[in-house]
Amino acid sequence: MTVTQKSPGTRPEQFAFLRAAHAGPDKWERLCLSLARQAAQLPIVAPSAAAAAAMTPKNLRVFDLRDVRRGMVAFWGRPDDGNPSDHVTTVAGFREGRRNLDAMLNWTNDAVATGSVDLVRGSFFPTKWGVPFMFAAPVLNGFWLPGFGPAEKPVDPAGIGKSLDDAIESIRDAIRYHERRRHPKRVAALQVDLAELRETRKRFPTK
Repeated sequence: MTVTQKSPGTRPEQFAFLRAAHAGPDKWERLCLSLARQAAQLPIVAPSAAAAAAMTPKNLRVFDLRDVRRGMVAFWGRPDDGNPSDHVTTVAGFREGRRNLDAMLNWTNDAVATGSVDLVRGSFFPTKWGVPFMFAAPVLNGFWLPGFGPAEKPVDPAGIGKSLDDAIESIRDAIRYHERRRHPKRVAALQVDLAELRETRKRFPTK
């Protein structure tokens, strides 16, 4: 998919939201994508972190930690684990100038306590949850995150239908990919996401 729109928010607002969520009630259980999306002031598009990962353009996926930047999102998971929906966090930066998972700081939900939002090291996810780092990205749900992308074209609610069309095609591609590699749990989860995306798409007129 082609990313042409960007968040109407700023990076300071993105992290102010996450800090407020940390200080607020523990209401974010299993809502990792919602947390990252709302912090960036982005609309609902993908129904799960796995779907959001699948619809991230391949040329915008950042695999090398040396290229990961504050404000990006990071995806965590593997096709054969117990959580086929995967996990997404917001990258807060790196400690002490080092570029490894232990130095990588992430705002996330459900790590310290169920529903809470906290800052944890990237090494937490493979060590405690058994899920590896997949990639980071300067985009989410088909939109540029705050501080990334072109300076123009803020989110246009009337154009969400096009983003949903792109998301549906990306999820179809991901389903075919995981079918070929015999990942039945991931295929089943993505099929649920695809059905939800199709229902959401009905609410937006074609431009």
